[in-house]
Amino acid sequence: MYGYEIIQTISRTTNRHWIPKAGTIYPILRRLEGRGYVKSEWSSSKTTGLSRRYYRITPEGREAERKIFLEWKKHMGGFREFLRDLLEVD
Repeated sequence: MYGYEIIQTISRTTNRHWIPKAGTIYPILRRLEGRGYVKSEWSSSKTTGLSRRYYRITPEGREAERKIFLEWKKHMGGFREFLRDLLEVD
């Protein structure tokens, strides 16, 4: 996907709870690329002739994603238990 497509996808999948700005997404993409988690390449559209930078996740990026998601699940499980105890509900 190219940057604007990523912004639209995030917006859609979060039910518009997070609509990131380009000034947020592009630095993140550059950082991820610097860490080897995504690769990018320029490509021109055959229909519009516009040149866009397309990003794709690397195998290293998939592995980092997996680890981060597992860590997130662990923290959210603990938070859920905290709320259950706090609110005394099951």
